[in-house]
Amino acid sequence: MCRNIVKKCEGLPLAIVAIGGLLSKKKNGGLEWKKVHDCLATELKSNDDLGSLRRILQLSYDNLPYYLKQCYLYLSVFPEDYLIKRMKLIRLWIVERFVEEKQGFTMEEVAEEYLNELVNRSFLFVINRG
Repeated sequence: MCRNIVKKCEGLPLAIVAIGGLLSKKKNGGLEWKKVHDCLATELKSNDDLGSLRRILQLSYDNLPYYLKQCYLYLSVFPEDYLIKRMKLIRLWIVERFVEEKQGFTMEEVAEEYLNELVNRSFLFVINRG
């Protein structure tokens, strides 16, 4: 159950901490945890204990620089849980003119920097395949 809840949090550390705080207050662990897992989206909207999570996640998004917001929002063109190849995404951002020229760097290097910033801020995560 723990792994499934973490998966629903999409690996976002802030979400995991907030959900962990909520679960620590639940009595009858297994049954209550399953309810949270099954209704996580609804819980995020209705549970006052998770209001801080919503605010933290909103604050994280609000504090993204404009150039990262547009790159992040562009991901909405892909289905949920879709595996996007790094270079494909970088090239798409360049074609869409989301990547600003930076003296001494190629457009691909700048876009790679954008991608790394989103990963470091836990907006994306990378899956390495061998």
